[in-house]
Amino acid sequence: MLFTLLACIYITIICFVWGVFVYRLMAVTAKNIASYPHFSMICLIGFAAITSIAGIFSLFIPLGGWQGQLIVLIPFLFFLLSSNKKFIIEKIKSDISRLKFPALLLFIVYILLLLVMSSWKIVHPDTLNYHAQTIQWIEKYKAIPGIVHLHSRFGYQGLWFTACALFSFKFIGGHAATFINTAVLIWYILFIVYKINICLAQKENYFNGFLWLSLLGISSWSYTEVRLTATSASPDFIAALFILAIVYLLLHKKESEKNDWLLISFLSLTAITIKLAALPVIIISVIAAITFLIEKKIKSFILLLTISACTLLPFVARNIISTGYVVFPSTTLDIVKVDWKYNQQLTNLEKDYIKAYARTEADRSGEAIASSVNMKITEWFPIWWRHRAIADKTILIVFVFSFIISLIRIKKIISTDINIKIAFLIMLAGIIFWFINAPDPRFGTGFLMGFIAIVSTVFLAATRMNKLIFLLILAAIIITISGYTVYRFKYFYNETQWLKPQGIEKTSYTTIVCNKIKINQPGVNIPFGNIPVPCTDDSCEHFNLRSDKITDGFRAKLHR
Repeated sequence: MLFTLLACIYITIICFVWGVFVYRLMAVTAKNIASYPHFSMICLIGFAAITSIAGIFSLFIPLGGWQGQLIVLIPFLFFLLSSNKKFIIEKIKSDISRLKFPALLLFIVYILLLLVMSSWKIVHPDTLNYHAQTIQWIEKYKAIPGIVHLHSRFGYQGLWFTACALFSFKFIGGHAATFINTAVLIWYILFIVYKINICLAQKENYFNGFLWLSLLGISSWSYTEVRLTATSASPDFIAALFILAIVYLLLHKKESEKNDWLLISFLSLTAITIKLAALPVIIISVIAAITFLIEKKIKSFILLLTISACTLLPFVARNIISTGYVVFPSTTLDIVKVDWKYNQQLTNLEKDYIKAYARTEADRSGEAIASSVNMKITEWFPIWWRHRAIADKTILIVFVFSFIISLIRIKKIISTDINIKIAFLIMLAGIIFWFINAPDPRFGTGFLMGFIAIVSTVFLAATRMNKLIFLLILAAIIITISGYTVYRFKYFYNETQWLKPQGIEKTSYTTIVCNKIKINQPGVNIPFGNIPVPCTDDSCEHFNLRSDKITDGFRAKLHR
């Protein structure tokens, strides 16, 4: 716990200072402390910038050593030691030090829960099967051509994993994959607590506080959100948080603040590089570019193009280097000719598997995948609904009610601010995109909850709630979180976690020789876990090394 707490403090300070720098660089209205977004939002902006920069450097160097920290520390120290230090200290005080007791208590009990959860051993299948391995490769090597041939899921090259590798602190004994996850969750909780604190301070409009408590409650209840993020290297909820941040900024954006489009576009592009399921938010960048051109803001347009290139190019480059495709596992943009390109049929099979599993939890056999993909909606929907957890069903039911309300009151939506209409349409497009391609709720959380938030803002903003009822709900959540923390202490905790997290348990493996290079291999039906890289489950049967060096990568054998 101590190691995790220190890591989160370090990550938070680094990301906050970077966020202030990027916020000013984008020429967003920033006259005084009050004009800046909340501390948590600034941290998220800084994290987005660091993720893109880490993505660029990961193409050429490994990120797991102490040298990787220089990428973020040198600009950090330069900016911190300038005239900005006083402002930074004042901003931290204004957003964190004024919490009233109920809000402060909620924050403390939740931080304790996050530390307990994130310090337990990692057992999530995706992290054991490929998250941890992908992070290890980035820690130890630069981007490797054709790494997808070692295992198909090594082809997933979201920039989230570069951030995990950068902040894994493996060079000083860190061996967990959850440091950055926990830090981002702390920012998320702090932001919600801040909003609740405003309600307590203003002594009015307690219903807004109830909505924030509801957001905290549902994201804690649903396993695939806070709990999964704190106990694995999953990027699913992280991408959802970026989408929710985008919705929040759009709902609070003023017509006169045109340069805010740069910030919102930057966050939308980052969301895509973290999880491709967020792709529909790219519409924001298109709108921003058109707006700048119409208003002849050439400088802003050029800056938007620069931001887009710095954000998307490392993501695309890692995909091409790893798989031969611009975006894996899609063959739509099959425009690159390289000798390490992954088989097109296998790539399409991987894409179909994502859809099939999201629909019916089909296994990886070709027959099961084809059967699920070819089902009519009337066939797969009942199976899909049956597999959903109660928390996810609740979110989906609330979304349906929100959608019905929006249809009934469509005239009010049409008459609202243009930014609300844009947010509404993008969330709707995202939900359609999610439902068609991979309707697992964890992939659509950001769009579903974003849509609900917009409808709540438009139709429920004037609703009032009794103070006593609000305080009782707040107390109930604090008691529930405290109770669950005690449960985690009792059943998922031991004394070794006080110092550092348990990480991934050691996995048995054998070492084989491929082209005179030693490669590790797990046992049959055993996940990769923390097996040292290079690692494969293929026994060299279907791939060759491109040379006698690992860094030159892999390619398929001719018979593949």
